[in-house]
Amino acid sequence: MKKFTTALAIIICIALALAGCGGGGAAPTTQAAETTAAAAAAETTTTAAPTTQTAAATTTTAATQAASTSAARDAATAGTFATTVATTEAAPVEAADVENFNVTGFPIVNEPITLTIMGQKNDVAGPWDSLRFFVYMEELTNIKFDYQEVNNSVWTERKNLAFASGTYTDVIFGGAVNHAEQVMYGVEDGILLPLNDYIDKYAPNFQTALQARPETIGMITAYDGNIYAFPQVASSPVSVPEHYYNLNWFYALGLDPVNDIPETLDEFYDLMVRFKNEDPNQNGLQDEIPYCIRIGSALDNPPGASVNNLILPAYGIPNSRQYVDDNGEIQIGYFHENYALYVDYVKRLMDEEIIDPEIYVMDDMTMNGKCKTNLAGFVNGHIYSRFDVPDPEVAALYPKAIPFKSEYLGGGQALRAGGNAISVGTLVFTDKCQYPEAMTRWADYIYSEEGSLRIHYGEEGDLWERAENGMMRYIIPSNGMTVDEYRAAEVTPDGGTTVPKFIRPATEGDWDDPFQQARVEYWWSTLFPIGKVPFPTMFYTSEENSRKTALEADIFRFFNEKEAAYFTGREDFRADRDNLINTFKTMGGDELLEIYKGAYERYTQIMNQ
Repeated sequence: MKKFTTALAIIICIALALAGCGGGGAAPTTQAAETTAAAAAAETTTTAAPTTQTAAATTTTAATQAASTSAARDAATAGTFATTVATTEAAPVEAADVENFNVTGFPIVNEPITLTIMGQKNDVAGPWDSLRFFVYMEELTNIKFDYQEVNNSVWTERKNLAFASGTYTDVIFGGAVNHAEQVMYGVEDGILLPLNDYIDKYAPNFQTALQARPETIGMITAYDGNIYAFPQVASSPVSVPEHYYNLNWFYALGLDPVNDIPETLDEFYDLMVRFKNEDPNQNGLQDEIPYCIRIGSALDNPPGASVNNLILPAYGIPNSRQYVDDNGEIQIGYFHENYALYVDYVKRLMDEEIIDPEIYVMDDMTMNGKCKTNLAGFVNGHIYSRFDVPDPEVAALYPKAIPFKSEYLGGGQALRAGGNAISVGTLVFTDKCQYPEAMTRWADYIYSEEGSLRIHYGEEGDLWERAENGMMRYIIPSNGMTVDEYRAAEVTPDGGTTVPKFIRPATEGDWDDPFQQARVEYWWSTLFPIGKVPFPTMFYTSEENSRKTALEADIFRFFNEKEAAYFTGREDFRADRDNLINTFKTMGGDELLEIYKGAYERYTQIMNQ
């Protein structure tokens, strides 16, 4: 695909001037609705920013908060709107019906056309043919669909069966077509259409998204140089984990929720000891759980997942598993010279029962119960899920974790990001699609400001409205549904399904809600500038992916077990370090590193062209 030239220059100018639109957190009128709306608002997993001890004193005007958020956001993203697309030349594309197809404007086709579309949805989602988003899109574009919706619990199986049997549809929407599937069905089998030339000719809004997030190119371009799927793209540079302190415990101990937030590992430990020993929940019992976290069982969720986000980076280790160092070399965090110090710190928290002793056995519902009954002092996760928070103004006051300053970082800070805030494989065209030009324009509308907002939260006046200050706020459904339920059942497929769109800053920031405003300001001013994804999401060949999957299954399970053993004191890391390294090699670790290295070299070549 030829590089975007004159059109690209225009796109860059547009992108630099972009103000954005979208949906984020809001302030419903009832406590249940507040919790639901705020949870639905969170497009990125993040934290909030308190300012003082009373809601009245801390809540600035929405306009002032929006301005500070915008300023922090602009500073964080300055200089990012430039990239090129590295691809091989694809075959020229021509409109299937030139007379019926409009290159610009609406409708996209003069006479209606009908395509088949397949995708996944959850149990609460309404039928796609009745969702307001799809109804509007048909009216706007003259493109109709025959829908095949599949419950997300069986989606992967049904998707694979459709490809294997040849019963796949023209378009797969919200289908989570991952890198391995794009290689198998795109690079190798030719079922998925290369999108390069269609994007170049018919997708200016999507090109704008690429300029805002240039790293997207490396994540969506296969090793043959072709793009096979449209992604979901957020303007935020990364997704970052939320960690909250219990506001009530701060007050009980006479702490200021702004000035007394721990800034170092030592200060964090000292506060956790106070949480444990000074009865901050004021019930006369020593039942406090200073650090309440739980661990999942998945291979990609190691035992130290929570502490690995916040504590591990303070020792200069980006990730316990694989990461790319400052020299572009792939390393293993377990073998870092400071890993023993990290184990010492976490083991101390475990030994003194500062970390919840049930970390490995409790489920999320149990954890939420502990938090909501005022037993937990420091937690990861969304505040409305964890604490019994009455309203957004109070939620905005909860102290948020500051990434720790550390001598191992030269006095600086580090934070492991949860991801790139980019989701691949949200929309693909198959070789059955006779109208790829029209479908590219259909998709491109969703990446526009208007289209992204519409698929995100629907039409103004339905689920949301403009407040007096010009910001957005929810309209609480009158039919007894929560905001989440109504959004998924009536408005958009973007309720439980990852869909193509470009989430602009205003999608999360321009909401008349003090909690969401505080969160967004904190993301952009404090977390995003230092949040780093340790290892990029990359394409592998089928052979590489098959071998990588097998090696990771054994090696990551081994690492999970070892890390848990070190934290709980069942094994001593220093005594076991050589065995850990030797076993890694015996299990094929060097081969795994070579696979990573080959994919990373291709990734960097794409990013550098």
